[in-house]
Amino acid sequence: MPLTNAENSRRCHHKLKIEVLSHYGPLGQLCCSWENCVVNDPDMLTLDHINNDGAVQRRKLGNNAAVYRFVRKEGYPAGFQTLCHNHQWKKEIVRRRECAQVED
Repeated sequence: MPLTNAENSRRCHHKLKIEVLSHYGPLGQLCCSWENCVVNDPDMLTLDHINNDGAVQRRKLGNNAAVYRFVRKEGYPAGFQTLCHNHQWKKEIVRRRECAQVED
């Protein structure tokens, strides 16, 4: 049975996500870039904007799929890394803590 447009779109997005996350993972592998983290499940990995400017870029480009398409189209520019959801959140916690200390 042929795939529906929605199913085909999901498969293409999943393939693109794995391609992009693998590129930005350590040694070009699908894995979290945080030291000693071994998470390699694509459902648990995210593309991290190293300079914390992801919200700005998502407002310009749209959803994560658009960001994945952008980085591939641009030849995988610097400024990104693959992180698991836990380490993505840990990075944000540390950033907020550092911002709060500067304000004190």
